[in-house]
Amino acid sequence: MKHLSIQSKLILALLLVSLFSVLIVTVIGYVRARDAFSAMAQNQLVGQRVAKTNVLESLLSNMRNQARSLADSRTGVAAMQEFADAFRTLEDVHIDPALDDCSTDPPLAAGPSRHHRRPPA
Repeated sequence: MKHLSIQSKLILALLLVSLFSVLIVTVIGYVRARDAFSAMAQNQLVGQRVAKTNVLESLLSNMRNQARSLADSRTGVAAMQEFADAFRTLEDVHIDPALDDCSTDPPLAAGPSRHHRRPPA
């Protein structure tokens, strides 16, 4: 540094001050951009949460309305009564433990066989 002229020393000092100020501006810009992106991501997540909540509430409301409609219909009431009657008759049936193993039953993929007909109404 002793051999440098005063002009060179001033240019070097200005260069160091300029680099330092650029570094400070870059750090400030980085921090602000990071905070802005974080806030934007948070807002998007909140928006998605609200949208999904609305969809679920709508779906549950529709299901509740459908259940009420089915419960009030004649067909639904008749089906519930038939189910209760059939369940009561099954409580009285004794199943032989040897026949209780369902692993040997053929699959019902093709539909019920002729042995599983519904009784006449």
